[in-house]
Order: sequence, then C-alpha cells, then structure tokens
Amino acid sequence: MLKKKIRIPPFHSDMVESDANGVVFKCKRNNPFNIRKSFSRWKGLTERGSDGGFCEFVDVRYGIRAYIILIHNYIHIRVLRTVRQIISTYAPSSENDTEAYIKYVCFSTGFDEDEILKDRDIIDLGVAMSIMEGNPQRKDFITKIFYETVSEKGWVIH
Repeated sequence: MLKKKIRIPPFHSDMVESDANGVVFKCKRNNPFNIRKSFSRWKGLTERGSDGGFCEFVDVRYGIRAYIILIHNYIHIRVLRTVRQIISTYAPSSENDTEAYIKYVCFSTGFDEDEILKDRDIIDLGVAMSIMEGNPQRKDFITKIFYETVSEKGWVIH
C-alpha cells in the first residue's frame, strides 16, 4: 500500500526553459534516466513509446516526472531507502558498474551510500543519476531544470 501520495499535474508547454545562453535541456529520447520500457504507462510517452528498450517521452519533463514517481515508489513501496539500495536495483551489476555508479552519486551529492534518503533528496539524487546516465549538461543547469520542473511549476512531492 502506498504510504505517501505523489501529485504531479500534467505538463504544460510553457514549462520549456533554457539557460542564459538559450540552450534547452535535451537528452536522448527525452529520458535523462534511461528508464526502460515496462508495463508502466508513463504519461508523455511518444506514439512509439520506446526506443531500443528505453522509454521515449515527448518532452524531458515527462522523463523527469517518470523518474520522480519511480524513485518515490522505490523509497515508499519497495522500501529501498539508501543510495546503495536504490542504485543496486536501478542499475544492476548485470548491466552496469554498480559500484562506480554508487561512488559517483555519493561523491556528487555528499550522501553516504547507506544514508536513509528522504523525499527531498530525490532531486539531488536525480541530478547525479542523470549525469551518470550520460547527460553531459552542466550540473547546475540540470539542477535548475529539476527545481523548475518540481517546485516552481507547482509539482509537489510530499
């Protein structure tokens, strides 16, 4: 049973943001976390829905939304509450260098690998995971996009 609810309103076209140089946050498939195709019916999937086993979203904000819901469910339903638990499930050693992934996320966020994470940590975790998943944008720009997507647009994690 879901212990906490997550409420995220639908995407609106006025949410497209860019940095001071006019560079819009872009990533392959608008999926900054390389979320795999599954039985989940994520909002914002393209008609094609996936590309090479990965979800494809119509806008990066939907990719961020899917990540937030996925990690929220890891924490509250699957009871995966540490960086080690989350990354070991999200990026298993059968497909990734999980230890290097954990070390990078801890280095980037300042979290200890066995520290219990809170909902408010989802953004910092996501910024590090997005970079680890191959999105070369500057950390400050990715952080800005996350906060604008989640906070300023009225999306609430509670």
